Amino acid sequence: NFTYSKAAVISSHIKNLVAGTNFSGVTGQVNFNTNGIRNINTLRIYQYRKDIDGTLKPFEIALLQPLKNGSVTFHYHQGINDSTVWPYGVPHDGVPIEKTVTVHVSMTVIFSAASAIGIIFAIACVLFNFVQR
Repeated sequence: NFTYSKAAVISSHIKNLVAGTNFSGVTGQVNFNTNGIRNINTLRIYQYRKDIDGTLKPFEIALLQPLKNGSVTFHYHQGINDSTVWPYGVPHDGVPIEKTVTVHVSMTVIFSAASAIGIIFAIACVLFNFVQR
């Protein structure tokens, strides 16, 4: 049963290190309060688009702003909407789309019977082959 003799000192030191963390990340400035919880500022949303010369460059399209009640608001910039962000429709997110195909019971019975007859015929051919050797 192991315990730290200076657990309060270690946890205080870690909290201070986290609180002092401050860097520019993908979603904006990343920093933490004294309790180690991330301070969330307005998040800028970018989309890579081709420039006039054909190179891909990030283009700011919207803002995601946290509210004091814990919810967030999403705002497109002027002149941008779903159809300008996704001109060919929203891209597939990688989740497979499952389509259920139903077959009438009579078709199931017919194909099951045909399969059973085929299996019986195959067994009969194998037996005939062994007997007639």
